[in-house]
Amino acid sequence: LEAKLSDVSHERDAAAERERAMQESQADRAARVTALEEELALAKVGQQEARDAKDELARQLVEASEGTVQLQQQVSEAAVIGEAEAERLRETIAALEAELDSAARSSASATQQS
Repeated sequence: LEAKLSDVSHERDAAAERERAMQESQADRAARVTALEEELALAKVGQQEARDAKDELARQLVEASEGTVQLQQQVSEAAVIGEAEAERLRETIAALEAELDSAARSSASATQQS
């Protein structure tokens, strides 16, 4: 009877040890799950921040592209205006040269007549 009682006591102690180990294992798993959930939450926040940064960069790129188009238009307009101004100056120079030639001929003619 005493041997049987001893066996039952050992079995009870072994069962208690297994229960304690299982509870520790469950606590460890729960802690790992919590840590993984926290990592996942941080990763999601980081992913959203990355998306936000990407969206901001895309917006800035669109703005820069629009600015480039505006600059190209301004350069084109300036080139057209510059070409028109250059043509006007060429015409003015030609008119002045014609006046100068005419004045020189008149002066030469007046000198010959005197």
